[in-house]
Formats: sequence, C-alpha cells, structure tokens
Amino acid sequence: MQEEFSLLNALSLPTLVLDKKSLQVIYYNERFKDLCDIVKKGDNVEELIGREAKEKIRYLSEKNSPSSERIYINLKQKGRLAVEAGVGSLKDKDFIIVTLRPLSYEQDFDEPINKLYRLLWDIVKLLDISTEEYDFLTRASDLIFDTGLFTYVSLVKKDNNEKIYERGNRFKEGASVCIPISISWGSGEYFFEFVPKDDFNLNVHTLDLISEAVHDIFHGIRHIKISEYLRKISLEDKVVGLPNRQAFMKLLSRSMAEARKLKKALALIVIDIDNFSHINQTFGREAGNKVLKELARRLRSILREDELLARIGADEFGIILRENSVVEGSLKLLERLRKSLKNPIVVDTNSIYITVSAGVALFPVDAEEEESLYTCAYTSLQEAKKEGRNTTVFFSKKVKDISEAYVIVRSEIRRALDKGELTLFYQPKFKLSDGSLAGAEALIRWIKDDKVVPPMKFIPLIEESELIHDVGLFVIEEACKQVKEWKQKGLSVPIAVNVSPSQLTSKDFLKAIPFFEGICQEVKELIEVEITESVIMKNSAEVIEFFDLLSQSGIKTYIDDFGTGYSSLAYLKNLPAYAVKIDREFIKDFPFNQDSLEIVKTIVNLTKKLGFKIVAEGVEKGVQVEVLRDLGCDYAQGFLYSKPIPAEEFEKRFLS
Repeated sequence: MQEEFSLLNALSLPTLVLDKKSLQVIYYNERFKDLCDIVKKGDNVEELIGREAKEKIRYLSEKNSPSSERIYINLKQKGRLAVEAGVGSLKDKDFIIVTLRPLSYEQDFDEPINKLYRLLWDIVKLLDISTEEYDFLTRASDLIFDTGLFTYVSLVKKDNNEKIYERGNRFKEGASVCIPISISWGSGEYFFEFVPKDDFNLNVHTLDLISEAVHDIFHGIRHIKISEYLRKISLEDKVVGLPNRQAFMKLLSRSMAEARKLKKALALIVIDIDNFSHINQTFGREAGNKVLKELARRLRSILREDELLARIGADEFGIILRENSVVEGSLKLLERLRKSLKNPIVVDTNSIYITVSAGVALFPVDAEEEESLYTCAYTSLQEAKKEGRNTTVFFSKKVKDISEAYVIVRSEIRRALDKGELTLFYQPKFKLSDGSLAGAEALIRWIKDDKVVPPMKFIPLIEESELIHDVGLFVIEEACKQVKEWKQKGLSVPIAVNVSPSQLTSKDFLKAIPFFEGICQEVKELIEVEITESVIMKNSAEVIEFFDLLSQSGIKTYIDDFGTGYSSLAYLKNLPAYAVKIDREFIKDFPFNQDSLEIVKTIVNLTKKLGFKIVAEGVEKGVQVEVLRDLGCDYAQGFLYSKPIPAEEFEKRFLS
C-alpha cells in the first residue's frame, strides 16, 4: 500500500491520502510537506488546513466521480491560502486522494503553464476512470493534445515502432520533443513525441512540466500493472500455490469451449479429503495446511502437463482431464493417487494417513455448461462420501435424480424466501435460579401450504448452498424486528440467532449483518449470537475475530452444542464468549446415566472456572431441572418448557 501511495511523490502538486471515514492522514507527498511544514500520518485534516476546508473535502468525496472546487485552507505557518482542491478515490478503496493547486499559480504563470498544471491534475483523475493500460494511454494522450499547446502528439512502442497513439499534423517546421520512458512488468519501452505550436514557448519550466505529465502517465500505467498483478494473485490459493475456485471455473469454461470446438470429451474430477476436520482437531490447523500442501504436491506429480489442477474448497481439489478416453483416464489417475496415499504424510513427528473420495462428471455427456458440470461432479462426490468414503462415483441417473431433487428443493427455498413463506419460531430459555424467562432462540421454519416443512428437509440444503447468506441475513433482520416490536410494548426479550460456518467464513458477512449496518443498532443489547463448538476448531482465527467484534459491540455470544466438538482449551479460554450451551445428547439420559451425569458435571465445573454462563439444551424432565440447578447451571431450554412456537403464541404464553 505504501508503494502504491509513493507514486504520488511524482506529482508536482501537494497531495494527501485520507481515510474516507475519519479524514485522518494516511499518506502525503513531498510537495504537501513543503506546503505544510508540520504534518505526520494520523493527523486530522482539520488540524492541518481548517474546518471549512475539511467540510468541503468531505462534501467532494461523497460525489460519485472525481470533483474539484476552489476553497481556502488555513495553514499554521503560512496563514490563509486560496487553492483548487481536487478530490477523487479509487474503486473499492477506503481512502480518498486530495490534490491542492495553489491559485497563486494562475497569477504567477502564463496561460500555457496553467494548462500544463491543469493537465497534471486531469491525469491523476484519469486513474479513477480508466483501469486498462491501452485505454489509459489513449485517454491521457488525448488530454495532452486537447491542451491546445501542440500540433502533433504520438506515442510509439520502441521495439517495433508501432504507433499506439497519433493525433495532429507532424509535418511542420520547428523542433519536436521526444520523451522516452520504460514500463516495467513486461510492457517494454515507449516514447512520446510532441510538436509544439508556434506560439508555445518551450523553456526549462514548460519542458519540466511536459516531462512531469509523461512521468505521471507511466506511473499510472505502473499502478494499473500492479493492480492487474494483484488481481492475478487473487486467483491463486496461497496455502498450496494452486489456482483457486474462481480461477478454476474460468479454466473449466475455457477447456469446455476448446473441447466443444474440437468435438472432444473431458472429465471434471472433484476430490475431497475424508474426515479432514479430524486432522485439524487432532494436530492443529497448521498441520492441516501441511497435509493440503503435500496432497497438492502428490497430485501434481501424477498429472500430465495438459491436465489442470486447482484447490476449490477447504479440503477439495478439482482436476480437468483431457484425453481420448476420459473414463479410463479418470480411473487410472485416481488409482495412481490412492496408490501414492498409501504412504503417510509426515508432519513434524506425526505420520498422517489420508484417504480421498472423488466425484466425476463428463462433458458433454453429463452437462454442457460449466456450472452444471461442476454440480454433477460435486453431487457425485457427496454420493461417494455416503457410500463409505475412499471411493469414486461417476455421475449417473441415480446421482442425477438426487441432483435434480436437490436443485428443485433449493429453487423452492429461494421462492419461499421471496414469497415470505420463511418465518421464525421462538423457543424460550429460563433462569434455573428463579424460573423466570431469560430470552429466546430464533429458529427458522418454512410454512408451505399452511403446513410446517420438517426442518431437516431444508435446513441442510440451505447450509450447503449460497442461500445461507440470504437466509442468514433474513433471520437476523426478522429477529431484530421482533425485538423492536416487543420493546415498543415494554417487553425486553433477548433473542439468540445462529450463525453457520459458511457465514462465518464469508468475507462480506461481517459488513452485511444488519446490526453492524444500524438496522438493529437501537436493540443490539438484546441480540445474541450462537456458534457451534465444532466451528471453533475449523475456523479458530475467524471465530476469535468474530467474537471480539461482537463483544466490543456489546452483543452476547454463545458456544452451541458444547461437548461434541473437541474444543482446545487454549481456544476456549481466549474466546470472549458469554455462555456455553451443553449439547442435548448429554442431557438426554441425564441424570440417570452415570456417564452423562459425570460429563455434565465436568462441563459445568470447567466452564464456571473459565467464567462462562451455562445453558442446558433439550431439558424434558423436572428432575433434570433440579439436578442442573444444584450443579450450578444457569439456564435451561427444552420441550419441558416449550417447543419452538410462532411469535404471537410466544407473546401470549410467556409475555402477557
């Protein structure tokens, strides 16, 4: 980032980079340092140039395109100064760039020099409009010609004398100006040629400004090249050094187009490590990454040069196989892979044995579009897992029927969300100390044709698909609305919502959830979040960051299904969680089953020492309440009190 900002030192005008929200200084170039003697990173722009100028900059930054306006700045050392402030931003960036052109330039210099200063600012603004090299070069060259100072402008590539740009009449008496420049990142060397008009005085100052303009153009190209490089590496999985899923889908699309043109077949193989989560839980995430790297290495060693490999999921790899007999080729490749996996993967002093499941789909037999082909291969992979793992399943009619049923239900869920068929039911939670209501857990239900669809028929499908993000946000929004409605009636009821693993690993989730966007701001103290214990081991870094963020916002967090996920105590003690929920499997036979009794006792003692509150799930008998209270458990929920019920019924039974 500092390298990117350092390009601004090439500008001849004082320039600042400010944080969009706080307007604090992130970066400043040498020209600004000359203008404002005392400046450092972290300064508020108001302290540097005054409140009036700050508000003008904020106003200009909120426009959708680069803007400029004449304003006054107040400098501690130099007093009040009139400037033209240009404000722009780069797409998807959280900073703004401010360029200041002292208006004394207009008084001190003649019109050609003023035009060249204006050219420098226009080239800076161009970066916000143009993000492709050729487009940027031609637009910038147009800006130079449109100053009206030259009869001819051209840009030539030196290695083959190819004219990238040419405008005007070159054939006139008088000298022309040639300025060479080399572009790194493989573009080679170019040179600009300018033929000035007769009345344009070429002197040391004007030549310096023309050179500055060319310099800015090619720093702009360097910025574009860096951005292209960053986009390229964003398509690579950093852990194993292979293309990621986004890149793989592009490769698949290209490969299918080539196969279609040549009238050839290809195979898409999706591979998954069996029980990979156990490796992370037993040996840690770093060891899991080493296993992934070694599997990637072994896969590369058995693939031919024209066969494509990528990491397309947490522990999933995709292969595109192109040969005459794709069925036989797929079987032989997977046979070679399984043979190579008979040797353990050594991580530190541990020998880890792994097996893989594989799903195979063929183009054009099974599907003719990349997304459909991927769905076929992925569905086959799921069938391979169901058949006992360490096996291969080719897409077939049986798998097709399963896939079609999956797609149909998923489409119905999407329509249910749009039609308002999804709703929330609420299961109460009670204090064991006095039996008072402590809150409720929000659980999604699907009401179709006036009947409740069994949750197990649709919730797993939601969690496995992209629908989890839309449905997850729907749940949070509805829970917030319900909290607000009850609060307006004078009823203060905390509601807990569940966050799934796929939501937690989504980059956009933290930005999108409504209580961070202000929708639930006024009632966020009554919103609680539950995350299953098993997610902690799989996504420990993300969970800790998520819990920290919620804790800072005053939102209580619960570790759900506690006791089944083999949490590391190191992670547990670092989580700023409010409570743990003992999994219903341990409560089911409690307290009559001695093992269940001892497990619950241990969980209560352990979590109490770590400072957590404790909730027992699945309570169905009065004797369980008595024993849990004696053990020191804080809350309970279950069918003894109530099954999940609609909001209206919940209000009548527990809030009236």
